[in-house]
Amino acid sequence: SPEDIAAIARLIYQVGAAGRRVIIMSATMTCDIALTLHDTYARGWARYAEQTGMNNHVHLLCTGDTPDSYRDNRTGAAAEAVISDCIAHVLQDVTNADVLRKTEILTPVEGWEDLVDQISTSCSHLHDKNAVEVAGYNVSFGLARMTRISHTAALAVQLPAGEFSDRLRVKICLHSNMPRVIRSWIEMRLKGALTRKGNMPNAGIEAFCREEGLFDQAARAGFRDIEIILISSPVVETGTDYDFDWAVLDPYSIRSLIQTAGRVRRHRSVHDAVNVHVLGRPVAAMQGGRIA
Repeated sequence: SPEDIAAIARLIYQVGAAGRRVIIMSATMTCDIALTLHDTYARGWARYAEQTGMNNHVHLLCTGDTPDSYRDNRTGAAAEAVISDCIAHVLQDVTNADVLRKTEILTPVEGWEDLVDQISTSCSHLHDKNAVEVAGYNVSFGLARMTRISHTAALAVQLPAGEFSDRLRVKICLHSNMPRVIRSWIEMRLKGALTRKGNMPNAGIEAFCREEGLFDQAARAGFRDIEIILISSPVVETGTDYDFDWAVLDPYSIRSLIQTAGRVRRHRSVHDAVNVHVLGRPVAAMQGGRIA
């Protein structure tokens, strides 16, 4: 938000004025924001250079995750040109990359009960299309990301679960108002289950299901499908390396959608199925509230 950017800019100015360096890592930073933060740092560094007699030139390096996107200002290029050129190459890399996420926008609904039913149906549909075989069971670990904590908690309570329809459905709730020790424990379990790198991407999922007794519970009910859903606030968007099979997202902003969708099939190869559903309108707007 603008308030966040202003706070970060003040911090970056102070870092520059102290003669320190700054690294900014983001998947959704626009050229305008990057340029604003660079100029803010340059003003801080100029103050430091004035006090110490150092050169007030700021070295700028901008890069994506491929060598072709690397750009810097060693040749005297302006910061805006460096950032814009890097972004252009990142976009070209994305255009040529495999498609890991396919999205479907759901039909808007009018009431909360209808929304819960729609999300429940969406979760089951995405499970059917994206589940993986683990120990002889069809298992998926999906994400339902809401924007407000109140909506997150309400959905976690009201979404049907247990021996549901033809499957075992398990719910997990995560938001920033939880006591820190509980939130840390949940995040630790999620990291173990959803770090799906290497030759055995489902080892963490299998361990999670065995530790929680999900295979035994499904077997007793005669089910072969286990659908695990993390119902989360935006706390799941940044600073995590989770790899979900699918996601249902409350469309708060394009940046938020990109950040959260990046947690779907994050560590694995392409899968030819829709794996992200976006609600037809923000939940706050649907309820007549003001999106803030």
